[in-house]
Amino acid sequence: MKDERSKMEELEGRMIVTDSRSRIAIYGGKDVVLAMSEFVSRGTETLTTQGMAAFLVLCVAMRAEAGRDRVSPEVVSDLLFS
Repeated sequence: MKDERSKMEELEGRMIVTDSRSRIAIYGGKDVVLAMSEFVSRGTETLTTQGMAAFLVLCVAMRAEAGRDRVSPEVVSDLLFS
């Protein structure tokens, strides 16, 4: 029974990720879509310096597109990875 539940939870998680990626692809601006593509090409992992850098670029691009006040990438990095 637990295996079936785990499979359902994994499927639900994949559906959420697919929905999120689709929305970014459809509604995201050019910089966000390109940054998301780079992050995905790096395996969507933040355990490597390359993955962390790609995720940071994505977050900064999303903040800019949302019209948020500029915050230095160093501050965002500290917030995400410290």
